[in-house]
Amino acid sequence: GKYGYAWVDPSDPRYCETHTLCLDEYVRERLPHLKKLLSPDGSIWVHLDNVENHRMRLLLDEVFGVGNFVTEVVWQKADSPRNDARFFSYDHDVILVYCKSAAFKVNGLPRTAADNARFSNPDQDPKGPWRDGDGTASDAKTHQGMVYAIQHPMTGELIYPGIGRHWIFDQQKMYDIMSGWTAYKLEIIDDDQKRADVCGVIDSPVLGKIPPLSLSGGVKTLILVLFEPGKIFNASTCGDNCAKWLLRIASSEDRTVNLRHIMDFGRTPFEIRVLNTDQIVHSMNEFTENAINYV
Repeated sequence: GKYGYAWVDPSDPRYCETHTLCLDEYVRERLPHLKKLLSPDGSIWVHLDNVENHRMRLLLDEVFGVGNFVTEVVWQKADSPRNDARFFSYDHDVILVYCKSAAFKVNGLPRTAADNARFSNPDQDPKGPWRDGDGTASDAKTHQGMVYAIQHPMTGELIYPGIGRHWIFDQQKMYDIMSGWTAYKLEIIDDDQKRADVCGVIDSPVLGKIPPLSLSGGVKTLILVLFEPGKIFNASTCGDNCAKWLLRIASSEDRTVNLRHIMDFGRTPFEIRVLNTDQIVHSMNEFTENAINYV
């Protein structure tokens, strides 16, 4: 095994007449031999279309090992749609890349003068040329520990990442960097709500910070009922667990909800107007008698 890479194109008509025949005979027989030819840091690149991509992936997993999958390269082979396409116009092929062992590494391209021209060193930084970059990254709700305030050294303003973004460094590393410019200190401040706003999460005093996607349909409905009093929502999505919260929300201001089942409002007296009968009920027996024909 001394070769750095192997290129396989099983769709080449010189090798087989059908795709399935290719995989069953040509590729299955030859992949183990190709693997032996590769050096420890070698890789195999298999060129396919969308017909056999998934089958070849299984074969390569079997021969090279799932852990040696490197990537799937998509390259565009057409720059305009096909008018004769039966369903969808297919404009790209796939190259599956697997390595022989952990010794594999990607050879980077050499830097060009054009690459270097984007950098400069106006402040004579001892680390060399640099350029401005974005100090934040996306998906703050999964990196909440990296959402924090940095005080502006001139104005004293607390600077946060943009909505939904987080700093690219944790607090300690950012503190070390900023301390190279002026005196800073790490301090705990009362900014839970601000950080929750940046993360796009709900700050619960009981459960902590919760991303909206993690909320149940019932909780989302209760939030809508609370903050959208002029609209009517299907409260049956809540289930009976939401009954006491609906009563509590409506205790200060009337709310109208739609129910698709007899919700259990408990044995404590309450006051609900059933709009279908225009009757005010005060117990589950009265509520059931009035609502049973409408759910």
